[in-house]
Amino acid sequence: MAKDKAKENETDDESTTTVTDDESTTETEEDFVSFLKKHSLSGDKVLGILSEFGVNSLYDLKTTKEDSEILGQVKEKLKGYPIVIKALDALTVEAIDSAIFYSENPGAEAKGKALADFLASNDVLADGKGWDKLLSILRSGGVNSLDGLKAIKEKGPTDAKLKALTAKIKTWNQEAASSFESITAAMVALALRGGAPEATPELKAFIAKKRLPAGTEKELVEFGITTLDQLKEVKEDTTQGGGLDQLKAKLTNSGIRGATKQFDDIKVADIEQEIAEVSSPEGKEESQRSQKLAEAIKEVEQLPEKVAGAADRTEVQAQYDAVLETIKDVSGADFTSANAAALKTKEDLSNLLKNTIDNVTKAKKILDAVEKTPRPLSEPSQIFAV
Repeated sequence: MAKDKAKENETDDESTTTVTDDESTTETEEDFVSFLKKHSLSGDKVLGILSEFGVNSLYDLKTTKEDSEILGQVKEKLKGYPIVIKALDALTVEAIDSAIFYSENPGAEAKGKALADFLASNDVLADGKGWDKLLSILRSGGVNSLDGLKAIKEKGPTDAKLKALTAKIKTWNQEAASSFESITAAMVALALRGGAPEATPELKAFIAKKRLPAGTEKELVEFGITTLDQLKEVKEDTTQGGGLDQLKAKLTNSGIRGATKQFDDIKVADIEQEIAEVSSPEGKEESQRSQKLAEAIKEVEQLPEKVAGAADRTEVQAQYDAVLETIKDVSGADFTSANAAALKTKEDLSNLLKNTIDNVTKAKKILDAVEKTPRPLSEPSQIFAV
């Protein structure tokens, strides 16, 4: 009965999974049984009752849920199983749609989960309810993965297809639509690259040079801007409600005093000049020095923990002096070595490490903030008291 009804109810509506003979052959009995078990509809007696009504596949189950007459007859037959009836009532057509889509597209479920995880991390559906519905709406617009989301977001907020998709979400859930609109292509690209997002040394240096308030870098990275090129791209997107408007709204909402105004003062030409400078041989060399210095700072920062756990300070002192050689080579700054400091206790070494971490960090900030014409720190002893 349900199978015959399925053929009657075939539809071209984008929001549903279209039934064809080819598609129906790709779903296996295992997919169907596994889905029923996941939704508390398993058991030989339950399967037997469903089979009596011709419900032997996900397509049949979807048709049953969409037809109140058939659904009523099935529930009447299941009268002795109140838990099963409750589970059947809770089951959504969108959940079945998702199961059909995943069964017919190998690897699609993992991509769908990655997409859902990304949307959740950006406060889309903050209450965690309605994921099957949202993913169904997104699939209707051709978005079934992070790659698909990135592609449609790259078209910009004025794109007809993106506007139609956003409108569908808004009709269903306004809060979800608002969060969805705030997601940029750069944010999706960042998620696709994986790993902890971090601004490049070049962007960090530019932020320091322009004296943007503390916390601005974090806001930029969360927005998906980790490079100068991405910053330039957003600055150039002056369409209403586009990337620039969205970023300025984010900076304003961050509560960072003066962030929006100081960001406004930055011109596209300023970013282009910075890109040209860091792309020059001198600029590349300085960027490499800055990166090496950052790595050296991390090494020094790890040493205090080693001091606390070391039986004596000899091994840690040797590691510290080795790192100092790198720092001196990269920055020209010459700090007091452990041997020269005539240390007597582990506490003495800990204090020396803390002092050096502070001063090397200052040295890096100076290197990052200077103009791109090489300007080595030839007299570090005059700058730092170590």
